[in-house]
Amino acid sequence: MSIISRSSRSLKKLSSAYEVNTAAPDVQRANHPAAVTPSAKSGAIVTLLKNKLGVFAACLSLLGLFLPSFAAAQALALTGASPSTFSTAGQVITFSYAYDQTSRTTNGVSISTAGNIPVSALSCVGLPLLTLPSATTCSATYTITALDVSNGIDLLQVGGLFTATSPISAPTGGSITGSATVMFVAPVALTVSIGVSPATVLEDGGTNLVYTVTRSQNLGTATTVNINTAGTATSGSDYTGGVTSVTIPAGATTATITINPTADTVAEPDETVILSVALGAGYNVGSPSSATGTIQNDDFPSITSATYNASTGILNVTAVNMTAGDTIDVSKLSITGQAGSYTLTTANVTASSSTAFAVTLNAADKIAINGILNNNGTTAVDTTTYNLSAAANWDATTASAADLTGNGITVSSVTAPTITSA
Repeated sequence: MSIISRSSRSLKKLSSAYEVNTAAPDVQRANHPAAVTPSAKSGAIVTLLKNKLGVFAACLSLLGLFLPSFAAAQALALTGASPSTFSTAGQVITFSYAYDQTSRTTNGVSISTAGNIPVSALSCVGLPLLTLPSATTCSATYTITALDVSNGIDLLQVGGLFTATSPISAPTGGSITGSATVMFVAPVALTVSIGVSPATVLEDGGTNLVYTVTRSQNLGTATTVNINTAGTATSGSDYTGGVTSVTIPAGATTATITINPTADTVAEPDETVILSVALGAGYNVGSPSSATGTIQNDDFPSITSATYNASTGILNVTAVNMTAGDTIDVSKLSITGQAGSYTLTTANVTASSSTAFAVTLNAADKIAINGILNNNGTTAVDTTTYNLSAAANWDATTASAADLTGNGITVSSVTAPTITSA
């Protein structure tokens, strides 16, 4: 019961008790002019009460400006959808609503929107709690399903109802105005390609081969891509990081595969790692479908020293980073001694191990070499330091750089000339 109702009933009771009688004369008025009759008293009380109630009513009226109106006008309008198209399952569509209210305290709005999106899939969120704004917004999201894609029709949201709740009054609501259409666009076939950068790295270097797997569309779901591996390098011994598949995560278009070469000290040919996109679920193989990375050998054969027996004509050479059985191109070997140098013409030989090979000089080479290596030890009679130099690719099996200096020769079995007659 309100304060105004109780005050009105009190006023009626007082007016009834002291009602002014206008039907008969007041007999006391002539004899006692100063006396106040009950009717006169009632008029004064009524006037007083009316004045007080008027002030009270004015206060209530003023207070009403600050109290929520439980019947205030409200409106909810669907203002748009983003994005405005869809083609694949997993895409998220956001519907935007404008909520207009003048003086109603609201702590939630639920929507029941007509159209071909299930009502249960939409929930309007974003309204401030316990506020009295003149206008605010909320949004509802919907995730495209595989059925939506297979149906291949536009999604339409139009009309419907809304309900606004308040912590201090019963729910109210009304019709939703506005509409939004999300157009269906036939999906383009998803393709996956692969590339590598850098494409060449040193075997013992700090840089890796990085393969990038790319899909043609940015999807809200992940794509697992199958990978085939080929090439001359062997996973586990020449490199680590090999895989049979890679997953491109939701919201991304790429994933990477890192191949880390294994360092060693063996001179060997450059090796390759070839990764290819293989057929899988949910994608087609795009172009380029494969990428080749090269692990470049950086352990080149090099000569360290040599010995020469002037009696037998055998040159024994010590080297590093060769492989037993490598072919040695003897024509790329030159020997420096007294009065200059001489390039050998003896036939090619093979390395007996990773660190040694021997050359038995032919007759012509022996005569020439014995002439310039004319003193036992490491220097010639004229003090020239003996040296064996090798031109580029002297190891014909493995790429080898030129090795021209610092390869001393120790000579033995040189016979000093003697005079036999004169």
